[in-house]
Amino acid sequence: MQSVSYDMATPNSPPIGVGWLLVPFGATTVLSHSGASPGGVAVLAVVPEHDLVFAAFGNDPRAMALHDRILLWLVREHLDVEVPDLVPDTTPVSDLTPYVGTYRSNQLRVDVSVVDGQLAETMTYEPLDGEQERIFTRFAGSSGPFPPRRYVPIGRDLFAPAGMPLEAFDGYSRILLVSYHGVHDGRPDYRCAGGRMTRRDHAVA
Repeated sequence: MQSVSYDMATPNSPPIGVGWLLVPFGATTVLSHSGASPGGVAVLAVVPEHDLVFAAFGNDPRAMALHDRILLWLVREHLDVEVPDLVPDTTPVSDLTPYVGTYRSNQLRVDVSVVDGQLAETMTYEPLDGEQERIFTRFAGSSGPFPPRRYVPIGRDLFAPAGMPLEAFDGYSRILLVSYHGVHDGRPDYRCAGGRMTRRDHAVA
């Protein structure tokens, strides 16, 4: 469980063990597993080195940020572990056009465009068939497209949600960052967000 089985070596996607994210908090590793669905978010974090377990549930999507702040406080203040900034500063990106395109994974479609010097992402759920659409719509209320989200460049192939301070990503919320990978012909083939990969759809201009 604590052995690394894969590491993408990108700030927004921690190394992965067997079913757990192995999140580095400074010199300490926090094993974590989280989940979310309409109506609730939950996280389970284990710090074996300090014999600490943290579990939390919230019935509002904003609870994830609260869980993250509590976990960071526990590690920094209760365990007295120094947790440096994950992203200490930003690196300008002059040209955002290579990231523009459509990315897909299973039934998820992400359309990326450039708006006012930022990336704008629009997500749409593309059901496999009518039955899947009916189930998802009853579960989530809609299949989209959902309101666009804006992202600002903070480094090479790395973007943060617009308006969020960099220190917000020091803990588990680093998964909110978006990274791009597999550059081919000057454009990335993959987009990574929330630990999930989407592949560029080269059939879409």
